Amino acid sequence: MKGWYSAKELVGIEGMPGTERSVNRKARTEQWRFQEVPAPGGPGGKRREYHISSLPDETRAALLTSAASHPAADPAAELESFLAARRISLSPRELADPAIQRKLACAKAYESCPAYKGRERVLAALAEKYNVTAITIRRWVDDIVSMRTRRAPRITLGEEKIALPRSASFSPEALACGLSSYANDMKAGMRAAYNRMADLQKERGWQVGDYSSFTRAVKKIPAAVWMRISKGATGFELHGLPKIVRQWTAIPAQSVVCGDQKIFDYVTYDSETDTLIKPEGYFWIDCASRMITGVWIELGHYNQYTVGNSLREALRYGIPDELFTDWGKPELSKHITHIREGMSAIARTGDFVEMTDKYRDMDCPDHRKAQPGKPWGKPIENIMNLIDIRMKAKNLPGFRKRDPKDPWRNKEIQDLLRRQAKRGELMGIEAFIRTVFTIVDEHNRAEKKLAEGGTIIPLNFFSEGLIRRPPQALKEATLDYICLPTFERIPRGSAVHVTIRGDERTYQSHALSGWKKGKVHISVDPYNRDFPAVLCDAKGDFIDLAQPWHTQDPYDREGVSFKRHRQAELMRWVGEQARHVKEGFDLYHAPEVKKKEVVKLTSTTATAQKADEAKKVYRLRTFEDRQEQARITETAKLEQKLLAAEFAAGASEEIDGWSLPEGRDRFAHWLKMRARVGKNEALTDKEAHFYEHYPRTADYRACMGLYEDYGEIYTGGMI
Repeated sequence: MKGWYSAKELVGIEGMPGTERSVNRKARTEQWRFQEVPAPGGPGGKRREYHISSLPDETRAALLTSAASHPAADPAAELESFLAARRISLSPRELADPAIQRKLACAKAYESCPAYKGRERVLAALAEKYNVTAITIRRWVDDIVSMRTRRAPRITLGEEKIALPRSASFSPEALACGLSSYANDMKAGMRAAYNRMADLQKERGWQVGDYSSFTRAVKKIPAAVWMRISKGATGFELHGLPKIVRQWTAIPAQSVVCGDQKIFDYVTYDSETDTLIKPEGYFWIDCASRMITGVWIELGHYNQYTVGNSLREALRYGIPDELFTDWGKPELSKHITHIREGMSAIARTGDFVEMTDKYRDMDCPDHRKAQPGKPWGKPIENIMNLIDIRMKAKNLPGFRKRDPKDPWRNKEIQDLLRRQAKRGELMGIEAFIRTVFTIVDEHNRAEKKLAEGGTIIPLNFFSEGLIRRPPQALKEATLDYICLPTFERIPRGSAVHVTIRGDERTYQSHALSGWKKGKVHISVDPYNRDFPAVLCDAKGDFIDLAQPWHTQDPYDREGVSFKRHRQAELMRWVGEQARHVKEGFDLYHAPEVKKKEVVKLTSTTATAQKADEAKKVYRLRTFEDRQEQARITETAKLEQKLLAAEFAAGASEEIDGWSLPEGRDRFAHWLKMRARVGKNEALTDKEAHFYEHYPRTADYRACMGLYEDYGEIYTGGMI
C-alpha cells in the first residue's frame, strides 16, 4: 500500500479541496510532511508528494479503505512482501481462503495508519464496508498479528536442534557457546561452561551476563533434553518417559502415595466446652494396595499442620518414591515445604495432573492404552467414597450433607440437626474420632474388589509388598524432627516467642542467656503447647530443649484459655489414635518383613538424635517431678488430717467464758452457746452459769447493741 500521495491524487477526496493548487496551499499552511520526486514538466522538473500520516483523519481513512477494497497492480508481490515483512507463513489453501483475504486486507489498511492518527475512523470505515462491527475488524487484525512467528537462532545440543533461549544478558553467540560447552561436558558443571564463555568474551567481543543469568538460561532448555544428553536414549526412556502401567497393583507398595483433604458430613458436640464442631481431616493412601497409611483429624478447617501430621504418619512406613496431592494453599505452606526439602533427595512430589500424565487411568478395565486427554480422577477419591459409605452404614447422628437438587430433603436434614442438638443426641467428638479410626482399620482389613479384576485385602497386600521391596526409611527421631514446624526467631533474653494457630507461646532456655549469634531455629509441636521445643542455631546444630514458659494473655478470658487446653487435649487424643494405626500394623507384619534400609542424613540426624535424647531426659525428669509432687501431696494430706484431729480434740475441751476477753470474743462465745441451747444440746454447769449470768453485764448490753446494728459484720465470722 502507498505511503506517499501527490496533490493530483488527493484532489476531490473527502477532506481535500477540489483543485491541485488548493491542495498544495493547504499542505503548506498545515506543514505536511513531503518529499520531492522527479516530474517531467513540473517546476524545476520535480513535484511534491505528501505522506499519509500528515493528511487529515477523514482523508486518511478514505485512502486506506479504498486501498483495502481495490487490488494492487501486482497483488501477489505486494502480499508476499507484506507477509515476509511480518514473518507470517501461510499455506496456498489459507491464502485462497476468503476469510483470510478479508483479514489481510483489513490488517494492511489498519497497520498503514500510524497509531493515534485516525485508526478509529479506519476501523469504522472497514466495518461499514464489510457490514460487521468495529470490534470484529479489530479481532481480524489481532488474528493476523498472532500469525507472526519470531525466528530464534537454533543450536544443536547432543542430537537435538533447539531454539536458543532469549536472554537480554547474553549475546546469541556467547549463549550458544556456553550451552554447547555445558552439553559437551555436563560433569564439569555449569560453572566451567560459564568460565569458558567468559574467557572468550574479550577476544570475541561478546556480551556476557553474570553466572545466575546463565543458570536461568540453562533451565529454560527442557529438562528432557539434558536428561537425554546425560543418560542417553535408553536412560531417558527409563527415567524420563511416562510409565505405562495397566493396574495399580503392578506398582511396588509404598512407592506412590497420594493424599487429599476430607470434609466429614457430620456435626459433633464437645460437652466440655459446650460447642458444636464440624471436623475435617487429611488422608494419605498407598496407591498400590489402597491402604490408608496416614490420617489426621482437625477440629475445624484443615490446615498446614493437619497435612504435616498426616504425612508424618504415612512416612513412618517408609519414604515413597513419589508423593501426589492437589497442592492447595495448606500444602504449599512453608511448613510442608520444609518437610519436602527434608525428603528432596529421596522422594519427588507432583500434582494430580502430573500423576495423570504419568500413570493414566489404571482403574478402568477397558483402558488398555495410555490415551491422552482421557478423563481421569484421583485414586484417593474412591477411597473417600468407601469411607463415607462405611460411616453412613453406622447410622451416626449429626449428618449434615446437603443435596443441591433436593431442597425438601435439605430442610428435613436441618430440622433433624436442630432436634438432635436440643435433645443432646449429637455424637461426642471423642467418640467420633474413635469411630473414624475404627472405620480406617476396617477398610484396611476388608476385602476389596478391583476394577481391573481380582480382589485384595489392603493390609495383606501392603504387608506382602513391603516384604518383597522394603522402602527406604528415616529414623523415627529424624522423621519427627523434620515434620515439626520450624520458626526463625531472634531470642529476647533467654526466651523465644512464637505464634502458632493463633496461640501465643513462649519458650525459655538457659543456653540462650547472653546469646549473640543472631537468629535461632525453634521447632515446636503445634498441638501440644506444654511440650518443650527444639532449639538449633543457623547451621542446624542442636542447642537445647526450650521449656514452655507460657503466661496468661491479659486479653484471653478464662473460657478462651480453657478452650485451648481442651483442644490440645483432643489433639493429643487424635495423635494417640493415629499412632495406634502404625503400631497395629507393626504387630501384624513385624515378624515377616525384611529390615528396611535406613537413610542417614548427617547433620539432621545428629540434631534429631540429640533432641530425642534431651526429650527422653525431659520425660524422665517430668515423671520424677510428678512422683515427687504426688509424695508431697500425700504428706500434706496426712498432716492436714493430723491437724484436723488435734483441732477437734482441742475444741472438745470445756472453755470458761468468763476467762475470755471482754467484748467481741466473750459475746461470740455466748452466741455459740445460745445456738446450742436452740438445738436442745446439754450444757455443763460452768457453761450454764455463764450463759445465765452474762446477759446481766454491761459488756453484754454494749455488744448486743453493736450486733443488732451490724450483724455478722461485727462478729467477723467468729460464730
